[in-house]
Amino acid sequence: MTSSPLGGVEGGAQAAPIGEPVLTVRDLKVHFRVPRGGYPWSPKATLRAVEGVSFDIRRGETVGLVGESGCGKSTLARAIIGLTPVTEGSVRWRDTETVSDGRRPAAAMERLRKDVQMVFQDPLASLDPRMTIEQIVTEPLKVQRPGLGRDETHARVVTMLERVGLGAHHLSRYAHEFSGGQCQRIGIARALVGEPQLVICDEPVSALDVSIQAQIVNLLRDLQRELSLSLLFVAHDLAVVKTISQRVLVMYLGRVMELGTRQEVYGSPQHPYTRALLSSVPRPDPATERTRKHAVLTGEMPSPLNLPSGCAFRTRCPEAIAACAEQVPQSVSRGTGDRRVACIRVGVDLREAPPVV
Repeated sequence: MTSSPLGGVEGGAQAAPIGEPVLTVRDLKVHFRVPRGGYPWSPKATLRAVEGVSFDIRRGETVGLVGESGCGKSTLARAIIGLTPVTEGSVRWRDTETVSDGRRPAAAMERLRKDVQMVFQDPLASLDPRMTIEQIVTEPLKVQRPGLGRDETHARVVTMLERVGLGAHHLSRYAHEFSGGQCQRIGIARALVGEPQLVICDEPVSALDVSIQAQIVNLLRDLQRELSLSLLFVAHDLAVVKTISQRVLVMYLGRVMELGTRQEVYGSPQHPYTRALLSSVPRPDPATERTRKHAVLTGEMPSPLNLPSGCAFRTRCPEAIAACAEQVPQSVSRGTGDRRVACIRVGVDLREAPPVV
């Protein structure tokens, strides 16, 4: 048994079996009170950014979180880690409730901050321009592991920078001296240097070129295997999510539309919104791309301040029926495993269904 340069143990401790939940989110709601008219003195309205989201993340797996802009993906990610207040619901990290009925116990949050880290969307904006790269990557160790000596801290920082494709010669430089891809590597090093167990990646490749996106995704996959990490990967790009995720969660206006394994969601999507998202992904074969049918969404996404009755997606859904305006669809199990779909018409014989709304 030998100690790793990052302070772990190689060849000794057995990792928890894959399938054991490390993060459990139940009926999470995030609401904001905002002026309806756009002025501070305007009457307040409730913006339901996240509305009753439930899911698990298991040890060593990646859950992809997808949906259009404004559907609540980043708000959900920030609420889990404690950067956004929670209105209702619970978040459990392993055996500890970190959020219960909107309250965050201080001791539970201290443990969560050690075990869960975040990689942000804008790689340059997330790095302090006044600090060197050594100071940026060292800061989490000073906060979370104050007992480490200077030499051990320096060794961990250098080792982690090398793991993400940088080196000790970059330590004295500042963030503005690096490209976008290099800045994101620094952000990943900062998130991983404290040896967390879960990393929340909030659209970590959306601001990068396609070739750099592939490098960052491959880097995350390699680090996940090496460190037994769990990932919550937030993204717009469904091709990227398919590459890195074992399970996929599809959101629309704060609600979960579909949840299933990568093979289920991509191979046999059940919700009309999921099918529309997948239809928008271009195919590399020009002949196939020209002949295939696209499920085009019409209209704009409704305002979360003024949601339609019943299903929030019904105003844009090509398969909506009259009942979609009357009841909010609940997320129910479909088939085997953990697959869930929130659509009242899944499994309904449309020949006997009421008229389309």
